[in-house]
Amino acid sequence: MIENINNKDDFGRKIFLINVSKFKEFDFKKLSQLSKYFTLLIINSDEVTTEDYSKNVDELINSGLAYLCAWGKDCGKIHDIFDEVAVMMEIEQQIDPNDDNIIMTTWHQDETIKEALFYFLFITAPAEKYYFDCKTSLVLTIGDSNESENVRKYLENQKLLEND
Repeated sequence: MIENINNKDDFGRKIFLINVSKFKEFDFKKLSQLSKYFTLLIINSDEVTTEDYSKNVDELINSGLAYLCAWGKDCGKIHDIFDEVAVMMEIEQQIDPNDDNIIMTTWHQDETIKEALFYFLFITAPAEKYYFDCKTSLVLTIGDSNESENVRKYLENQKLLEND
């Protein structure tokens, strides 16, 4: 289920939250109901294989992915998979390769969830082509339900992210 948090990030993008216990539980086709371009943060990626991510990356890109922030277990691997699939899509001419429409990706391995969410909500900016169309910040949590509740708390009250 895609939940509207009824709050906006620092760029005025609506924030949506999806909590799933396993990556395979989520139907990525549901993302097409969000604004054309969206940002995505994946956290708590326990038990997710490279094959699981590879199967869904092109679907995410085609449904509007403009920026990916990855946090949690294997977030560096998640980042690399997204970059590799995007390059393959460029080679196969499924997407136009130029600097104005590059899909940005970052990973936040050595950061707390609080630091990663601060970056996601206050610093991310998509490539120029997507900048004005990117109206959604999507947080997808996979795994630990306690961590998902912490994420919800931060999304609902972003001032908590500013304090150390």
